[in-house]
Amino acid sequence: MHPHRRLAEELSPYSGWIVAAWIFFNLAVLAVLAIGAWWLALRHALADPHVSPAAGLFGFVGTGIGWMAALTFASLGTVCGLIGASCLARPTKSDWTAVVLNGAVVAVSLLLLFALSSR
Repeated sequence: MHPHRRLAEELSPYSGWIVAAWIFFNLAVLAVLAIGAWWLALRHALADPHVSPAAGLFGFVGTGIGWMAALTFASLGTVCGLIGASCLARPTKSDWTAVVLNGAVVAVSLLLLFALSSR
C-alpha cells in the first residue's frame, strides 16, 4: 500500500461511501418533506369543485415523483452505506446508523406502497 494512501485512511475516519450514504439519506428526507409541502400547497385547490380534478392529477403526479425520489435516494444510500461499512476495518455506530436509516426509509416506503395498492 502506498504510504500516502495509508496516511489518508488514518486521518479520515469516514469512508466516502458513508458520506454518500448520509447525503442520500438527507436527500430522501428532503424528498419526503417536498411531498408534504406539495400536499399543503394543493389542499385548498382540492376543495374547490372547479379545480379539483386538475389539482388531484397534479397532486398525484407530484406525490409520485416525490415518492420515487425518496425511494431512489434511500436505496442508493443503503447500498453506499453497506459498501462503506464493509470497506472499513471498524465501522462506527454512525456508519451503521446511515445504513439503518436509509433502509428504514426504503422499508416504510415499500410497506406504504403495498398497503395502499391492496385496496
